[in-house]
Amino acid sequence: MTSDGQSLVLQLTPPCELVKIDYKDHDYYQYDKTKVYIVAGRAAPVSQLTKWSVTAEDNCSLQSQAVVVNEGKMQLSAVKEGSLTCHAIGLDEKVYQDFFDNARPDTAHAEMAFKQQSGVKLFQHYAQASCLATAFTEGEIHDQAVSALNGYREFGAMPLEAYEALIMPIQQWLQKDYATQAGKQNNLMKCIDFAESELVTKIYHGYAAELPDMSKKN
Repeated sequence: MTSDGQSLVLQLTPPCELVKIDYKDHDYYQYDKTKVYIVAGRAAPVSQLTKWSVTAEDNCSLQSQAVVVNEGKMQLSAVKEGSLTCHAIGLDEKVYQDFFDNARPDTAHAEMAFKQQSGVKLFQHYAQASCLATAFTEGEIHDQAVSALNGYREFGAMPLEAYEALIMPIQQWLQKDYATQAGKQNNLMKCIDFAESELVTKIYHGYAAELPDMSKKN
């Protein structure tokens, strides 16, 4: 999902569809300065939808996620599982209101916590979350890591290229031998060490030097 140069990764199973609002000229509800979009995940098999009066042609999903946009900044809600979402049919406005109400406290808390951290610390946190999302390709750890990296990136000020520059180093770092006594690889330790490494700091400073105001955030 991209808005005004900011990009966040939806935690839905693709392909995804933006839920329509038929009686409006746009596909969101607005509350004061905040816009709320809802995205449906991959269409569920019709065998899982028998308690609803829908057909396979409706392409209904049992996954949805809200994208909350406030003054150009995006925030993702938690994924809602098991609730019928048909992108072409739409949803009651109350669903949008609920997503909005749940997002407000999280946004305020996140802004307070993130704004107290330096630019390099945000970048290191992003590197750790991105490493974890790469090491754990599914499950709760993966989902939380993706949510975290989106947050750190949202409140950071680095260009897209800086985040992309971490992809290959993460893959290489995860090849290191961090075997436990049981013979298993400890990917959590790998990602902690990677985030604190000189390599990540060097990548950060390489791109931060090109931004005129970054010296104030370090």
